[in-house]
Amino acid sequence: MLFIKQVLTVLLFVCFIVPIFSQISPPDLNSDIAWDENTVTAGNQQTYANKTAIENAFNNARRKEETQKSLTANALGTLSLPSNFTSLSEDIQAFMLLNFERTCRAGVSYSGTIASGLPLEAIENTIDGVSQAHMNWLIANNAWSHTGAGGLSPFQRIDNAIGTSCRQFISYGENISLFGSSSGIPPLIVAQSMYLYIYADAGSAWGHRRACLYQGFNNNRNSATSEGYFGWASGGRSNGTYNPVGWGLAYQYATVMNFFDPVATGCSFVVPVELLVFDAKGAQNGIELSWTTVSEINLDGFDIERSEDGTHFSTIDFVAAQAKSKSEKTVYSFLDPSVKPHLVYFYRLRMVDNDGESKYSPLRSAILRGDKSGVENYRISSNLSNGTFSVENLAYDAHEWTIQLFDISGKLILAKKISMEAGAKQDLPLPANLLSGLYLVRIGDAQSSKTEKIVFAN
Repeated sequence: MLFIKQVLTVLLFVCFIVPIFSQISPPDLNSDIAWDENTVTAGNQQTYANKTAIENAFNNARRKEETQKSLTANALGTLSLPSNFTSLSEDIQAFMLLNFERTCRAGVSYSGTIASGLPLEAIENTIDGVSQAHMNWLIANNAWSHTGAGGLSPFQRIDNAIGTSCRQFISYGENISLFGSSSGIPPLIVAQSMYLYIYADAGSAWGHRRACLYQGFNNNRNSATSEGYFGWASGGRSNGTYNPVGWGLAYQYATVMNFFDPVATGCSFVVPVELLVFDAKGAQNGIELSWTTVSEINLDGFDIERSEDGTHFSTIDFVAAQAKSKSEKTVYSFLDPSVKPHLVYFYRLRMVDNDGESKYSPLRSAILRGDKSGVENYRISSNLSNGTFSVENLAYDAHEWTIQLFDISGKLILAKKISMEAGAKQDLPLPANLLSGLYLVRIGDAQSSKTEKIVFAN
């Protein structure tokens, strides 16, 4: 059984902030909305299984918020996450989910008050470190509190890290959550945390929701279409030694989320490029690279580096950064036409910012398949001891062949029609007791055929 617990968000109200808040942020909900992945069946379905479970739960909550707040149907839109969402780093998952929830309210009228719906601008290295340091302190001290090392509050920790002159005043600085389970690490911690903050926070007087959706940043640094910097961390123990509130459960994990409003000028912040996706694949005219980023502040562009051995790389081109909204996704593509068929090539991106700092992407590899037509785009191999005869499709798309195997006298030994996707390899069984020696293979498609020799040896 999964248990979930939260504490109050750090809220430092000043009297003149209160009336302003209601005009620039979405209002509190009337009541909690339980996580429910299937609204058709009775009860609340809570598998916490995958990306689809997240989408269904958040979309159900959006529909119920529309009902509670008398909004027009589908005013908050539909959440659709990238296919690899749950494999992304927790920082990126949290940043994306929070911004999807902020931006879905852009332009929505709550009783005549229009929400601005601006996303947070970026994950900032220093504030990310503040979140991680507090997370480490909580675990080391078996604690769960906004007060951390040295008795410091979230605002004091942020000021110590970035400098008091580098932060503008906002009422919120930190959300934390705690999860416990008697068997196994609690699933989807990022998504569950964000959901509880925004849709099930009545027990904390909606302080976490207000912090997540707060629209009162001064928005006077960098892009006018985004505001504020963000940090995230999570951690815990699976042996019962982290038990800060006395649940006595073996698996207990906490999350820490911090944010601040940077000053317009005069301070330096480190905002890394976040690479969501990087792929390489063979295309008809070369090898195609594609990648997606989020948070491209201060980015100059990408050196594209290629290698034939995966070790020695050379730069083959440069692609300039093009993000217009720095906190949202930007998709890039690049075609490398100067490659030879059937050879493996390795690629990486060197992401360079405007002051010369850089970092590398993960490595990717791809093979240029052959032409769509013809019978040159295959590779055959055999292992008589294993009784196998293999055909590999080297074309860039699916292909269909007829395979015939003859002995040296011309006697047909094997005939098979096969269909394979690009890059696929299919094993064909050889007749039992086939002798070692020279054989002929004829491989053909609808246009032509080709015969070649092959030697089977034990």
